[in-house]
Amino acid sequence: MWNGRRRRKLGDETAAFAPPAPAAAPAEVAPQETPLQKAERVMRSGEAIVERQKQLLLDLRRNGRSTDAAEKLLHTFQEVLLEYRKNLAMQQIRSRRGDG
Repeated sequence: MWNGRRRRKLGDETAAFAPPAPAAAPAEVAPQETPLQKAERVMRSGEAIVERQKQLLLDLRRNGRSTDAAEKLLHTFQEVLLEYRKNLAMQQIRSRRGDG
């Protein structure tokens, strides 16, 4: 895994980089997201990813390229989206009951 630094070559004193400066703290802290809000956001993100992958798959087909890997990836994204939808449904039920 790359950690943001180059390996130093022998005799190359300029090869080492300083670690990045810590990110500045935001001026305003956002309100905490409820589990239901997070589930909705994650599901919308998953839906967007699936739609993007479908578009990429169509582009590959249109250009006569192999689609095997893209189809497998789309299937994986769709399985994950199904899990996101299950999680959202659970969060909605909990929210209606007042559990969370």
